[in-house]
Amino acid sequence: MVVYGYHLNRIERIKRMMEKDGLKGIFLIDPSSIAYTAGIWTAQTVHWKWTTVGLLLPREGEATVICADGPEISRISEETWVRNFKTWSPPLADSPEVSFTEAVMSAFSEQRLDRGRVGLEFIIPASRYFELKQRLPDVEFVDVSEKMENVMLIKDEEEIALMRRVAEIADMGVKAGFDAVNVGMSENELAGVAEYAMRKAGMDLIWSSTHVSSGYKFQMDRPSSDKLIQLGDAVKIDVHPAYRLYRNDLCATAILGTPTSEYRRICDVAIDAAYAMIDAMVPGVTAGDVDKVFRSKMEKAGLRNFSRWTTGHGLGTGHLPPRMHSKDKTKLQPNMTIDLNAEVIKPGQNGFMIESMVLMTNEKPELLNKTPLTLVELHR
Repeated sequence: MVVYGYHLNRIERIKRMMEKDGLKGIFLIDPSSIAYTAGIWTAQTVHWKWTTVGLLLPREGEATVICADGPEISRISEETWVRNFKTWSPPLADSPEVSFTEAVMSAFSEQRLDRGRVGLEFIIPASRYFELKQRLPDVEFVDVSEKMENVMLIKDEEEIALMRRVAEIADMGVKAGFDAVNVGMSENELAGVAEYAMRKAGMDLIWSSTHVSSGYKFQMDRPSSDKLIQLGDAVKIDVHPAYRLYRNDLCATAILGTPTSEYRRICDVAIDAAYAMIDAMVPGVTAGDVDKVFRSKMEKAGLRNFSRWTTGHGLGTGHLPPRMHSKDKTKLQPNMTIDLNAEVIKPGQNGFMIESMVLMTNEKPELLNKTPLTLVELHR
């Protein structure tokens, strides 16, 4: 059984939240919440129909994992500190069917959570919520999605160590990609080079596909393709490794050959704007204020309409606040980990994009990724 030493502190933070809101317990189904709370990896989507794992955490009582019988429970029992399980199973020749909902009902009953206020992550379809309400008529379900995000915002020492490690892995993947890229290589092949390097470095899984885009296909988020990379192409490598369920999101851009003066200008503007954001990230400032620093730089350079996405997001076992946009009033605090994003996207042309993970401190933020925030020029 794997036990990370800081899980007890995380559980205590969650229980304080439950006590403050008068909750008898919470039922977690978001993979990022389950990873944070119990150390369990799950491939489930947020659609209840395909949910395979849930975690019931009472304020007083024993935590319970709901998961599939057989190999699944064997795997999960090695990953988590939780010792109580309720299992579901599909109809098999030698055993009756037990639905996921039936296993959930059994866990609620055993932990005496079949009445009163219980927290629930409202990321399930309305039809499934009403199914729960029908089966548990005496339970008042309270949405704790945002409250769980807030619990997960501030990283503990172990989480910061894991975020450092996965940042190192991401750096290795991007470096390997730029070391290997050449004219005639496909985007898919280049993505494979980066992924292989991250696997060798210790990556457990890819939480989102590796995005390589180049030249006229340069986009912010686009799956790699069989397009062949050409001389003069800008090449973006955007990697998403996870290590012990903690994530990194690193992006860098290189150009094969000598950039034009206009392309170099737009890159320099975006780089300058990215560093201006970093300089503005001090405790107490809002995410919206940081975003406005970036927008101001881009507007002065005539590039505002080519940077039309958020300038970052929190990250841990999943996406978290802040969502870096002009209306985000989240105040930055020490030990938040935030992925910064600066891009210039011109459809059908060479673009530029950089992303890097920063750790908020009591003073200026620390760049966890060591990949330089610059345009990489490759002459081969």
